[in-house]
Amino acid sequence: MAAKKKKATKKKATKKKVVAKKKIAEKVTKKVAKKTVAKKVAKKATKKKVVKKASKKATKKASKQVAIRYTAAKKKQVVAFVAKFNAKNGRGGLAEAVRRFKVSALTITRWLKK
Repeated sequence: MAAKKKKATKKKATKKKVVAKKKIAEKVTKKVAKKTVAKKVAKKATKKKVVKKASKKATKKASKQVAIRYTAAKKKQVVAFVAKFNAKNGRGGLAEAVRRFKVSALTITRWLKK
């Protein structure tokens, strides 16, 4: 009889352990699920904010930008500078001209192709 009681109590104890482990696992999965949902929501919210900020900046920049007409003398000066710099250093004239004359790289490239 005593042996049967021991076996029965062991079975009850193991069942309790299994049930307790299952409850813990459920709690953990619920926490993880809540965190992932919260992360997804936060990502979406930040993306929307970033897009709004970027669009505001773009509209501000677009409103500030005005077409500039450069004189022929200025064009010749920049093109000559690029050619001289490239002859001396091998490359990098375009980037240096952008820094020095505050003219966009695309504009200078167009001038060089003509």
